[in-house]
Amino acid sequence: MPRPAENYTVPSGGTKGAVYTDTWRAELTRQKDLEKRKLQLQNPEWTQPGLQHLAENGAKRAVEQQHGMGWLDLRLHKGMWEEHHVKPVNWGGDNSLNNLIFIRTGQHTPITNFFEYWLKPEIMKDIK
Repeated sequence: MPRPAENYTVPSGGTKGAVYTDTWRAELTRQKDLEKRKLQLQNPEWTQPGLQHLAENGAKRAVEQQHGMGWLDLRLHKGMWEEHHVKPVNWGGDNSLNNLIFIRTGQHTPITNFFEYWLKPEIMKDIK
């Protein structure tokens, strides 16, 4: 990796958030709806009023089993999960899906602080 020829600084600050929570939720809904259709084909009575919840709940359970997580966790329930940039935006990262991971809310600040206060200074001393 080329080194800067002059003084080099890396700005700190917010990233204005990431944008893919809704995309992921839409994908989960698509998966759930596919499973729901399969269940309704196997159990036509589940399309009747009063029984539709059986297909809905069964489809959610199928998606949960595929991913090994509960529905609220899978849906990245607000307050439980946050998007995190693998390569920080202020280091040239972007909001693409390849640069985002979802982490539990309580883990976001420690991970960011580790980078900001320990890793970044270590990287910067090698660059200067």
